[in-house]
Amino acid sequence: MSQGAGQKGGFALSMVTVRSWLLLFGAIAGFVAFLRVDFYLGAIAMIALVAVAPPTGISLRPDFWRPGKLWPSIAIYVPFVLVWVAFATGYLRLAEFLGQRVEPQAQLLQFANGELAHDMFWHMVVLVAVLAPITEEILFRGYLFGALSTTLPMWATQLVTAALFGLVHGIDHAVPIAVLSLLFGYLRQRYRSLWPAIVAHVLHNSVTLALACTWPGLLDLFYNR
Repeated sequence: MSQGAGQKGGFALSMVTVRSWLLLFGAIAGFVAFLRVDFYLGAIAMIALVAVAPPTGISLRPDFWRPGKLWPSIAIYVPFVLVWVAFATGYLRLAEFLGQRVEPQAQLLQFANGELAHDMFWHMVVLVAVLAPITEEILFRGYLFGALSTTLPMWATQLVTAALFGLVHGIDHAVPIAVLSLLFGYLRQRYRSLWPAIVAHVLHNSVTLALACTWPGLLDLFYNR
């Protein structure tokens, strides 16, 4: 009897793994559409996928939006990001010292230099501050994290997800962004939900964008330009 139960559990586990990886491939296709075809169409496709077939190990219940659950995740983000800014600044200075100067991301430069027309400006704000965080969290903390967690221990899942997330943003920015990604992964795992990671990611991108627009000199200071 116990052997049959074990076999049934093993079969169920294997089916969860297969489902998780198949959904990951679907999410990757949606993310490619987001990057290469149409931002809005790709984002809609990924949101539809996560609504119909949620990633492994998370809840999509809207009760996260109650203040008692929303504010704790923001309270975790704020002190973490202060430490992260110090770390990222040190990393940029070290890279410069080693002869590998890191330049600001192109989109931030566009905002800081006022290079965007009015209609394009708001299109890019929606893209950078809202759509990009949502789609990235669905793919990385949703389907990638869920698939990896069926085959790897949690610490390895966190590290692999963070490393891949960093590399997607370019080799020069990979290390600090991977460290930031660990926060999103922690929030995802602690609350068993994508909402905290999405909120923290949207908040981070929005604050960064606002600072680039209102205080362009800060970008020069941060990158020691």
